[in-house]
Formats: sequence, C-alpha cells, structure tokens
Amino acid sequence: MALRFRDAALRDVPSIAALQNAAAGALTARYGPGHWSSLVTERSAALSQRHARVRVGVADRRILTVLRLATRKPWAIDVSYFTPVRRPLYLTGMAISVTDQGQGLGRLALDDAITTAQAWPADAIRLDAPCSSTGTIRRHPDVPWLKSEADLSALTALQHKLLDRAVGMLKPGGVLVYCVCSLEPEECEDQIAALLTRDPRITRKPVTPQDVFERREFVTDDGDLRTLPMHLPDSDPRWGGLDGFYAARLTCKSA
Repeated sequence: MALRFRDAALRDVPSIAALQNAAAGALTARYGPGHWSSLVTERSAALSQRHARVRVGVADRRILTVLRLATRKPWAIDVSYFTPVRRPLYLTGMAISVTDQGQGLGRLALDDAITTAQAWPADAIRLDAPCSSTGTIRRHPDVPWLKSEADLSALTALQHKLLDRAVGMLKPGGVLVYCVCSLEPEECEDQIAALLTRDPRITRKPVTPQDVFERREFVTDDGDLRTLPMHLPDSDPRWGGLDGFYAARLTCKSA
C-alpha cells in the first residue's frame, strides 16, 4: 500500500483521535491494561499539534498512520537524570489504523519520521519501548495471566526495530536512553548487548550512582540502571519495594 505523508492539520483532529483510540483499544485487548490504554480527546489531539510535529500517512483520503516528533519534554521525564543536551528530540507517540495493521505501514511511518528528522537530528532520544510489563506485577498481578511467551517474542522483535530506528534518528555524539518496565533479560540486557554488537557506532554511557541518588544497588556492573521489587524494603510491605525497571544510556560515536 502506498502512503502519502504530510504534516497534520486541525481538520485531521477527529480522524487522528479516532485512530489513536481504536489502536489503544486493540492493544489493551491483546496485552491487557498498560500505558498504551490511555484514550485521547479531540482537544488533546489538537493541542499536540502545538507542541509536536505530527505526521500522518494518508491513502485514499484516509489517515492510516499518526506519528509525533517533539522537542518539548514530556512531563514524565526528569532530565536531571541524563546528560544535558541542547536540542532533545522525542518520539512521543505512534499509531496505526487497526484494520490496516500487518501491511508494513508502521515501517513506512518510521521511514518518513527518519526523513523528516534528517534536517532535525536529535541530540537525545528517550525510547520507552513497549514491553511485557513484568516489572509491575506487584501492582498488576494479572500480568502473568495476560502475557504469553509468544507476546515476549513479538515485543522483543519490536524493541529491536525501534532501537535501530532510534539510532538512525540520533546525531553523532547524541545520547539514547532505552528503558522498559520489565524483568526479562531478553527485553533488557540482552537487547542492548545485541544492539552494541550489530552497530559499532553505539557505545554505553554508563549510569553512575551519582545519577541515581547514590543508590549503588540500582546500577549494574555494565553501568545500566536496574531496579528490582526487593529494593527499598520497608517494615510495612505496603510501602516497601520498587517496580522492576531497566534503562541503558547509550551514545553515538562522532564521525
């Protein structure tokens, strides 16, 4: 299927909101509730065009893909944890028409994003990748019943593609932070080890205890961030422990 990509306009807002909400519903039905389950209003879809470069893929006057590139920091990111950069670029959202998935439209949308970003390369990218969410089981005990080994294979394949795409959008000397709320090594350490093997331009920029409030137990021997449910125990189990979380800070070598 051939798509024509362009910047979104306000007239596209109803179609964009409907597409994103349908995609959120489909992901929730397949993987269970997660951060992907949030619905958008037409007002929020319109506001996003003020704070991001929204690109849409169109075929036969139908919007089939939506992707947001932004320089404005999403509220959930505390930049004090990461190396300061002049012009961070954030891939803040992407959705594909539910009825047209499985045809490679997501790849086309990412290719368009790369083309769009060529004159706008990122000093920093934070990739909060879709994952199995096994690090959140203490708060979401239904996760083991909702996720299967087949889901893990599909998610690791998607993470692989997203990492490669993120690297392609990163300028030389830029910083990439990859993070997941997973305990599975396939989605964490193994994923980063594979990236470092296949792309010699990418190296680790190790996280230090000073980056995480001197909590040395949060930093792995390789210099990645890893929190576990047993961390920060408390005599009252309602207040003790952390979600399982993983993050790796990487950099792209200068030419």
